[in-house]
Amino acid sequence: MALLPPASRLQPAAGARGRGGAASRGVLGWTSELADRGLLVAAGDLRWEAGLRLAATGPLDTAGNPVAEPDFLVGMFAIRASSYEDARAIAENCPHLNYGGTVSVRQVGAGFVTVPGMDDWSD
Repeated sequence: MALLPPASRLQPAAGARGRGGAASRGVLGWTSELADRGLLVAAGDLRWEAGLRLAATGPLDTAGNPVAEPDFLVGMFAIRASSYEDARAIAENCPHLNYGGTVSVRQVGAGFVTVPGMDDWSD
């Protein structure tokens, strides 16, 4: 699952940045619940900065405010789900949705690399 901010928001809402705001506490609680249920593989937030965008031709221009782009990722979760329906049910409870963000659900491909002991991703 990829977490995306609202397209109209240029900066995260008050309390959404850092560790301690209501949004952070909500997501951390939800993440803990997923882990307790054995559904969480990995999770992480991403810094609210342009970072680097690369193409075969080299770096892409990140001038302006890339945070305002609708495809700007602010976090990700790798979860275990037996179907898109199960993944959707999990994603629909993501607290990020309560703060105006969107959640994108995608299945990992055959090239998804896992650590030892995580080989159950294959069909």
